[in-house]
Amino acid sequence: MCRSSSSPRAGPFVSVTSMKQGPEISTLVRTLLSVGFRITDTHHKPSYIALSAARRDEFGVENRYLFACVAAHRELAEDDVRSLKNAAQHDGSALVIVGCVSPTPSDVPVISDKELFGRLGGPVTALLPLEPEFPERVRILGYNELPPGMAGKPDTSFEEYVHAGLQFVLQDRVVRYGQERLFEALPDGLVAGHRSPLMLYDAKAAKGGYEVKSTTIRQFADYVRTFHSRYEGFTGRLFAFLVISGDFQVEGGLEERSSQLYAECTVPLRTCTADEMAKIIALLAERPSYRQAIDWKLIFSRTVITAQLVEENLAARLRDGAIHT
Repeated sequence: MCRSSSSPRAGPFVSVTSMKQGPEISTLVRTLLSVGFRITDTHHKPSYIALSAARRDEFGVENRYLFACVAAHRELAEDDVRSLKNAAQHDGSALVIVGCVSPTPSDVPVISDKELFGRLGGPVTALLPLEPEFPERVRILGYNELPPGMAGKPDTSFEEYVHAGLQFVLQDRVVRYGQERLFEALPDGLVAGHRSPLMLYDAKAAKGGYEVKSTTIRQFADYVRTFHSRYEGFTGRLFAFLVISGDFQVEGGLEERSSQLYAECTVPLRTCTADEMAKIIALLAERPSYRQAIDWKLIFSRTVITAQLVEENLAARLRDGAIHT
């Protein structure tokens, strides 16, 4: 059950000590909140942090859990387990241990952080997409305008919103290159997860919609060739190049531009409007666990990505009986 981990960053809801945890605590808190849990208490010990959490099921019954997250390179001893059992029993909670225990108790679930996030529908690294203002803001930002109540540069904010949105939807690793690489010939980021299609992406805030021209396609092709020359031996070839904007202005049509990009670098163009991204997030926000049932490679096999495609794919999975409402 032991596994390596990175050092956590303190989140807004949990104060994390300097010891290294197994799962990143701030990410775990966001993930629990995204699937309907309330964090009711935290318990800090030298070898673990315990989170008390509760949520109501479809019948209005409150289910309580005590998640004990073991510090990296540490194991819970029998005394720790006994103390956690007593705390869970006193609170009427079910104890779940995330990490290493020696000896492993037979009456308590002991799982890895990967298993925990998998059962919760994947890690949520940012709560931004779940905020009620997100859909309207991302739509306005996509046209390079600032929504009411926001400050700063709309194009930079749009990049941040798209990054958070992709991470939430794909429940996978999305790298944003950011301002520190501003003067390099790079797109905005990379979808580099294990379950998601490998894609470069660009968030293009533009008044009236982003204009996709022959010169634009050649620039995208340069991005793809540079990526392949550096990383193809490690990652394999890119599945697609994704562009998100408020809308698109395209002479000749998006299919033709996608064919042009494929002819240049054997990687197709994929597009999604900010409005469709907002709709996809709204579709999945109520049931985040559904995200892992979507066939994202099938979704991103289309030139134009829409919420309808995601909804149809999800409906097919529900008809299969593999997931339940």
